[in-house]
Amino acid sequence: MIDKMKDDELVDLFFSQHKFEIEDNGFSERVIQSLPKSSWKTNRIWTIVCTLAAVALFVTEGGFKWMQMLYYSMMGNTAGWIASVHFATPSLQSILVIYLAVLSLVCVGCYNIYLSAEKK
Repeated sequence: MIDKMKDDELVDLFFSQHKFEIEDNGFSERVIQSLPKSSWKTNRIWTIVCTLAAVALFVTEGGFKWMQMLYYSMMGNTAGWIASVHFATPSLQSILVIYLAVLSLVCVGCYNIYLSAEKK
């Protein structure tokens, strides 16, 4: 692990010392200006038409109603889950769910700490 870090540092040092810029002299700007304008306009028009079509379909097909039903369904499922976890009289299932949730958070936290320490 230490050798890999030394190798990475040596590679970074080498490339930082041997960095060079190729002069553009306006070449990129000339290439952009030489591109046909019609393709840009066509792309912009096509994007606007597709966006308008998507909005129209969302409105005409009752997208707001679907979004409302999805929201209520998610809130109902969440409320049902909370109601099913009995904190006053804990069951084996509710204790196991809480334990696994905390264990997952601890594992993710430890992994993030490991990755941040590895990058240093």
